Amino acid sequence: MAIAFNAKRKGVLQFLNIIGTINNATTIDSLYKGMKISEYDEEQWYGDPNKLAKMIATNYTKHFYNNLKALQLNYCTNLNPNFSLINYNKLVNKTEPDFVKLLADSPQLTTLQIRSAGLKKNMADILVLALDDRRNGLKCQLKVIDLSKNLL
Repeated sequence: MAIAFNAKRKGVLQFLNIIGTINNATTIDSLYKGMKISEYDEEQWYGDPNKLAKMIATNYTKHFYNNLKALQLNYCTNLNPNFSLINYNKLVNKTEPDFVKLLADSPQLTTLQIRSAGLKKNMADILVLALDDRRNGLKCQLKVIDLSKNLL
């Protein structure tokens, strides 16, 4: 959430280096979900406890914020989600994985490093989906992707 609050308050956090600290795809999902905040979250983080007690979390819409230009996930293992682009394309009601949303909804993100993370085909499928310029509302601006030393 700190990344989202920093972006919302016009902060300068642009580079996130979490090399070797994430060990599963669920943690990436949590990272994305943390970048979606509401007025309730902001009141909880910065605000007055008395005002917060009168608020109901579900009444406030969450919005995605981040100013990241570079995300380094080198040596983060087990990032491979349970995802198949072939199966995804067969679905009528498509729900994108959170990692796709993180990449596609980060308009300033230009560099992604996921070196030596044991990535497999399902992570390549995620990148294909996130970088698909035919997608509605695509904001992904990745210019540099380092996937070296993986099993792609």
